[in-house]
Amino acid sequence: MRYLWASFCHKNPIIGRIVHIMVMLVALASIVVPLISKDATTIIASLCVALVCFVIFVFFALADKMRSGMH
Repeated sequence: MRYLWASFCHKNPIIGRIVHIMVMLVALASIVVPLISKDATTIIASLCVALVCFVIFVFFALADKMRSGMH
C-alpha cells in the first residue's frame, strides 16, 4: 500500500500534495473542534479523527521516504 501511494505521488505530485494538505486541514479542524464544543460525543469523534490523521501522517512520512528514492 505504501509503495502504491509513493508511486502515485511520484507520478502525480500536485494531486498528492492536495491530498496531504486536505488531511492536514482535517487534522487541524479535529484539534480545534474540541476547544469550541461542549458536546462529549463531538469531542470524542473529533479526537478519533485526530488519531486517524496522525496514523495517516505516519503513513505519508513512510511513503515520502520511499518516494524520495524513486527516480
